[in-house]
Amino acid sequence: MNAATPLQLTYLQFIRDYIALHRQAPAEADMQAYFRVSPPSVHRMVVVLAEKGLITRVPGQARSIQLTAAGAQPRPAPSADELEAAADALLQAPAGSKQKTRDWAIHSDPEQESAAAIAGEQSDERRQYARWLRKQGDPRGELAHLFEAGDPAAAQRYLKRHATLLFNEAARRVSLGHIAIDAWTFGLVDRARVRLDKVTATELRAFAHCPSTRFLSSLTFHFTDQNHNAIAKVQVGRRKLEDIVAVLKNAPCADSLRVVHVRSIDPDGQPAAVMKEKTVWAREALRRFRCLTDCRLSFDSEP
Repeated sequence: MNAATPLQLTYLQFIRDYIALHRQAPAEADMQAYFRVSPPSVHRMVVVLAEKGLITRVPGQARSIQLTAAGAQPRPAPSADELEAAADALLQAPAGSKQKTRDWAIHSDPEQESAAAIAGEQSDERRQYARWLRKQGDPRGELAHLFEAGDPAAAQRYLKRHATLLFNEAARRVSLGHIAIDAWTFGLVDRARVRLDKVTATELRAFAHCPSTRFLSSLTFHFTDQNHNAIAKVQVGRRKLEDIVAVLKNAPCADSLRVVHVRSIDPDGQPAAVMKEKTVWAREALRRFRCLTDCRLSFDSEP
């Protein structure tokens, strides 16, 4: 029996996760929706896995796929290059075929959202909202379910697959780590860090207004003042803070945001006059957020 390829291992992992979560075998339509490939691609994969002795199935019978002992046994994790190649292959359908994707949609209930924002991170209101999202077919609800089920690996795979829907135009910055997610709560971002030297004002706005940051509570910004004279340092810092305020004051997360930490990083050191000027206008700017309980500014020489 030939060894399974990285792509085949990915399908086997999906089958294993699906059976564990749903207590039944996946249909080929479930794999088609998850991997976003054509029906013939999924069927060919199922046939190949059966020929390799990794699964069994009853032709013509729905949800009859089962892992064999060989298919269920633990396997070495694919290398980063293999995973990248497999991910690319998953997104490619055969030439001339149509791709059918699951009809995911973002849903909103202003009354529930307002109550959940006030109640806080670990509240019953947040949990109920996440369950409501899942019932509506909102991907944030499914993500919350995967995290709550104790399957972070499946949650991360799901998150990567639906990044554009969840983060809008900021998805690329999230994938590159320029916007780092520090904590999730019930499928939504709770704490995050943003590198303002890498993220544009447009991308910051997309992140603050995306579905996943509706209940964002803590946000840390980093920007570097390197290669600027004292006057320019103040101007750059003021511009950065103006961008932050302009984006966040009208963002949906404004009613849940509690902590804003702005880190001005200056490898050349922070002259006293510059620090004083920055502190005055930065505190005044951050004071505009009505729900904040913790506004912090720090001036550091190292990231």
